[in-house]
Amino acid sequence: MPQGGGLALLGVSGRSFENWLNPNVGVNTELVTNLEFVGPKTANPTKSAYKKDRNNYGPAIGFAWQVPWFGKGKTNMRGGYQITFDGGNRYVNLANYLFSNQGFVNLATSLGPDNGNSYFDTQGLPSLLPIPPTSLPMQPVPILKQAVAAYGFDSNYTTPYVQNLTLSVTRQVSRTLTVDVRYIGTRGEKLYSDLFDLNIPNVYYNPLLLDALTRTRNGEDVSLFDQMFLGLNLNPGVTGCNPAAPTATCAAVNGTTQRGSQHLRLNSTFRTNLANGDFMAVANSLNIFNGTGSGAVPATVGGERGTVLRRANKGFNVSGGTTITGGPVVPAGMFPENWIVSNPQYANAYLFSNNGSSNYHSLQVQASVRPAQGLSFQGTYIWSKALSVPTAGYTNPADRQKDYALSTNHVTHDFRSDGTIELPIGPNKLLFGNSSGWIARAIERWQTSFIVNLSSGGPASITAGNMFYGSGVADVVGPFDLRQGTVHWGDVGGSGQLVGNYFGNGTFGKTTDPQCLVLATDLKSFCNLQAVTDGKTGQILLQNPQPGTRGSVGRQTIALPGTWSLDGNLGKTFRISESKNVQVRADATNILNHPTPGTPSLSINSANPLGYIATKSTLHREFKAQLRLTF
Repeated sequence: MPQGGGLALLGVSGRSFENWLNPNVGVNTELVTNLEFVGPKTANPTKSAYKKDRNNYGPAIGFAWQVPWFGKGKTNMRGGYQITFDGGNRYVNLANYLFSNQGFVNLATSLGPDNGNSYFDTQGLPSLLPIPPTSLPMQPVPILKQAVAAYGFDSNYTTPYVQNLTLSVTRQVSRTLTVDVRYIGTRGEKLYSDLFDLNIPNVYYNPLLLDALTRTRNGEDVSLFDQMFLGLNLNPGVTGCNPAAPTATCAAVNGTTQRGSQHLRLNSTFRTNLANGDFMAVANSLNIFNGTGSGAVPATVGGERGTVLRRANKGFNVSGGTTITGGPVVPAGMFPENWIVSNPQYANAYLFSNNGSSNYHSLQVQASVRPAQGLSFQGTYIWSKALSVPTAGYTNPADRQKDYALSTNHVTHDFRSDGTIELPIGPNKLLFGNSSGWIARAIERWQTSFIVNLSSGGPASITAGNMFYGSGVADVVGPFDLRQGTVHWGDVGGSGQLVGNYFGNGTFGKTTDPQCLVLATDLKSFCNLQAVTDGKTGQILLQNPQPGTRGSVGRQTIALPGTWSLDGNLGKTFRISESKNVQVRADATNILNHPTPGTPSLSINSANPLGYIATKSTLHREFKAQLRLTF
């Protein structure tokens, strides 16, 4: 575990979230992250991965009341409240992550003296052992932005709990019919989060970098990138760096004829992400950039990354910095190790915490018909709403509550029913009531059962480019109805198969996103952003948000296609003797042969139209008959 608890993963940036995503917090080398073994049979037997959680008391209270009105014993009311805890299941995090910290485990591998090109002769094994570890056990990882991950638990990591509230009224309407009306609500608190990376690239809370990237994307030349790349040629052999000599190949950045912004726009590492507004990816590449080709800044040790920023941080034409003849004076200290990530010892610093929460409310109505006159039935209708703060994939990890939206498992309407019917055929029945003998025995007591399920679709997002840290959704700029989805079939796709569209074929079109039209000339061909248009007027309805903003359409705001099904069976048991009988039965699934559509394409940047459905399900109407002898 990191010494000092999970927040020690912030490393040289401090031990508080107040210092997180702060480009001006400074580097404190006395706060480097150190790892230690904790728990029984270690040097720290009194320490643990997180504090003990000993206050998990789960009270429960309930009541039942037989309402004295409207008929004695016909109406009952029940209710209750309970807190339940959901602990355990942390072994995966321990085995797969915590024990993967640098220095805990060393996987020793050898291919033999000739690198595995011949039969491995075990007689030479003693000369290969012991295999030296790639890093010394439990030694601090150097501040060199190596491709190493660290894991830890929040010191206040605790057991999640759920509050459950129920209230129901049961009414016996008749001798055979009972109706239940129930409210069920749950509230989940302190839910376990997935891998929460403290080392997300700080670009949207780094005003200098965000401004420089925005202006560079729009075609301006910004001094910040001159100061960062001074004396380096990011594009050796490429033309277009000098406006005064457009056919000349690029030379080292000098702040006048060779500008850092233009080098960034031409460089293959950055240009596509820069054009598409993915500033997080650009910042991540800048953080570990070692230069390109002849313009690379050599690493001092194996695995070192971020040499370009490290070189620039020492300054140019100043004491201790790099001297570049004719270049401007650039002060030292502009690009400290934690300027983009909080902990430059690691590529990722994952913290396990309790960031999730959920909220569920439902009204449930159930009708039950006990067997009478050959009929039994039970049907349940649920009207519900499930909301949650996700445990991973935040739009902005620093503002997680704004991701509070419908849960992925939310279903607004759900109806489930099943029943059995004895067919009215045979003696004393509606049909062939006067039959007798072997004919009566053959046609009587045939029974059919059925299952009918109907459910509205789950929520989904109209996705766009990730202009924040993730979960990008579109901006609404024209009239767009989020409730208009209905599956339409009819077009034949490129494979010759029938395809559909959730909004109707031809309802929407695609065009180049307006962002692409105002980019720097060198970036326009790398911009893949698209916008959704009205299929008739061509008006833009949906487009990608600007970098650093959330899409206005919101998360989980559109309902996917619903599902419904009808299954049934028909059967009868013939008694042959006291110990033998024969059962004849036929089962049918998806009786109405109703197709279940595939998931619609809801990405505005997809090559397919918005709402495109590529396939129907492979589930078809099926019949199965069986004959069974029991003896």
